[in-house]
Amino acid sequence: MQTQFRQAVDSLEPDLLQLNDSGSAVQTLQLVLKELSFYHSSLDGYFGPKTVAAVRQLQKHFGLAATGQFDAAAWYALTFWADPPHANCAQTSACTELREPWQFRLLRPFYSH
Repeated sequence: MQTQFRQAVDSLEPDLLQLNDSGSAVQTLQLVLKELSFYHSSLDGYFGPKTVAAVRQLQKHFGLAATGQFDAAAWYALTFWADPPHANCAQTSACTELREPWQFRLLRPFYSH
């Protein structure tokens, strides 16, 4: 049985979401970021400054470029987090050792030409 968090992550697409975007995809992203303790505001479906800041925190946590845009790399980070062995990585430093190998797996599809 999937958790609400996993269902929310699964419903996201690796499409670009950025400042001033709005809609259900942004609201779902906000829900997921809130579950990971990166987003601390209302789930309004508007990609404003608070959502940008939360996405930047997510990106920094995984050593990604902190652009504030929810791009394919940030999407992969969330799908990684949603896997049961890594579900608590945002709240603890227990997964620090997983960052480097995970980043390699994350970036490999973009550089395997």
